Amino acid sequence: MLYHGLGKVLGNGPEAGSFLESLGFRPGRRFARLAGSLETFAGAAAILGIATRPAALAVLVTQSVAIWKFHGPKGYENTKGGME
Repeated sequence: MLYHGLGKVLGNGPEAGSFLESLGFRPGRRFARLAGSLETFAGAAAILGIATRPAALAVLVTQSVAIWKFHGPKGYENTKGGME
C-alpha cells in the first residue's frame, strides 16, 4: 500500500486524476491525492506497527471503492482486470 499510495501522491497523480475522472470522481486529482494519502498512511502504519486499525480501515475503504468502480464489473479473474 505504501508504494501504491506514493505513486499517486508523488508520481502519477495527474494520470491517476484523469483516470478517476473517467470513473466519475470529480475533481479527479483531489480524489487521487486523497486515495494516495490514505494508502500511503496505511502502508507506513502497517510497516511501523502503529495505528493498525485506522490503517486497516483506510485499506478497506480505498480497496472497496476500487472493487466497486473498477475491478468488480470485470469479474473475479485477475488476468482480465478483475478483483482477485
